[in-house]
Amino acid sequence: MADEMDVKPGAVRDALLYAQAKGVVRVVPRVGAFLETTPAAARIAVSAIIPRVDSALRKGLGREPTNVLHVLDARRVIEVELIGHAAERRRVEDLLPVRQLLDAMLQLPVKFSRQEYVELDLRYHAALANLAGNEVLATMQRILMDLLTSHFAQVPSNVELRPEAERSHIAIYSAVVAGDAPRARRAMHEHLNKVSDYLLSFIQEAPPSPGRKKHSSK
Repeated sequence: MADEMDVKPGAVRDALLYAQAKGVVRVVPRVGAFLETTPAAARIAVSAIIPRVDSALRKGLGREPTNVLHVLDARRVIEVELIGHAAERRRVEDLLPVRQLLDAMLQLPVKFSRQEYVELDLRYHAALANLAGNEVLATMQRILMDLLTSHFAQVPSNVELRPEAERSHIAIYSAVVAGDAPRARRAMHEHLNKVSDYLLSFIQEAPPSPGRKKHSSK
């Protein structure tokens, strides 16, 4: 395009980014730029049904105790696909909030608050899901994460596992930045498998026997 229009490549890049911000084109890293064919009315219709999707799912899942294994499985299916879309569709200007959340997790002190870490982790995954540009799937992901919050909060902190979790989070982010959808899906799948294994190991572990006070004889 730069050669055909006799302009600098930077001018073409800036114009494409501006057109993408306006919703005129969709830029797919390492693939190309495509005209956005979704009518504005359709985008408005999707945003209008999001509250209904949220309400229906929460109401349906809240009728009876939810099987945590089913929630973990559903999260894995949805979030692995979302991260692939995020890698394909992410825009550089949208990456900053995700990077800031990742930095906040990495900078937590060694003796960190479990509640604070869980909250940052949930926000990080939700921000990644938003990059995919599919509000329906992102809403479903947030609901599943909300259902898992109480379970994550009960799991004690494990300082030894934190470096591995940080490496997983960095690997996911790096794949998204690179626009490598297959690598992003693999990184997310491996990460969620480790999270599921850790949560299940805690659920299956027998609680410690309560201490018994010795009664002194008189």
